[in-house]
Amino acid sequence: MSLFSIFNKNKNQVKINISGLHCQHCVMKAKNALEALDNVKKADVKLNETSVITLKEPVTDYSDILSALTEVGYSGEIVSE
Repeated sequence: MSLFSIFNKNKNQVKINISGLHCQHCVMKAKNALEALDNVKKADVKLNETSVITLKEPVTDYSDILSALTEVGYSGEIVSE
């Protein structure tokens, strides 16, 4: 998957589907885990929709994002536009 297919026009946002979210508590838990990462400016986590993560700097490796979700009990899949 190319960098350009993942990032939107802003180039600092990545779309992700998060599995395992069942309620607003889950949403907040995932949001807090993502926003604790150094390069995450904002995580707009959605319960039944694709979530959008705003990064401080574009990256090509999303392992820290996926690991942060795994650590709090969820899984994520980076999706293209």
